Amino acid sequence: RLFALSERLRAARLAGDDQLDSTVVNFYFAEQKRQYFAGREQWDSTLFWNAAALHQAEQVLNQSKESALWQGKWLDAVLNQTYFLLFQTDRDTARLSEAIRYAQAAERYPDEGAFYYENRYLLQTNLAHALWLRQKPGDRELALQHYRQFLQNNLSTYDPWELLLKDFRDLARAGVKWPDMAGLIQQIRPADGAITDDDWAELGIRPPG
Repeated sequence: RLFALSERLRAARLAGDDQLDSTVVNFYFAEQKRQYFAGREQWDSTLFWNAAALHQAEQVLNQSKESALWQGKWLDAVLNQTYFLLFQTDRDTARLSEAIRYAQAAERYPDEGAFYYENRYLLQTNLAHALWLRQKPGDRELALQHYRQFLQNNLSTYDPWELLLKDFRDLARAGVKWPDMAGLIQQIRPADGAITDDDWAELGIRPPG
């Protein structure tokens, strides 16, 4: 019922205002559906609708490259895409490679355009996750490098280690199989980084003795 109503509202908005850019309307429509499916933890549908929002944001950005608003929305959609591509149970290396390409392109974008992106540090975590999960030659070393760089950030809102642990727990709960998670944690855990027995349990790992 919610979707039927939003479809009617979308059609009415497009029909009632000739000046309204249909691409912008379609972006917000896709965003609404992405949020809905993410709230229900239906990750395939979440990924589908985020890809739709990303496409629409890219179309708008191509028409107004100087718009800080749409630069930010495009980067947010790319950030989401790099995250939702990780939600899989069979370690599809093609999907992981896609996440890596998106993250690398988005990391370069602020530098190339002198645009400040406040969530840039999260791209680094998603890039590290995708590299560690993909497990191609050299991926582990690169992942460790990105994890360690991320953990050196001085974030005003979050503790980097707690944020990283939350990612690990959320992805594990969604069915993502982490190769050698205990070994990864041992290699990147800060000296003052706390991890509880409940954290280990959520990761499906017996706490190291």
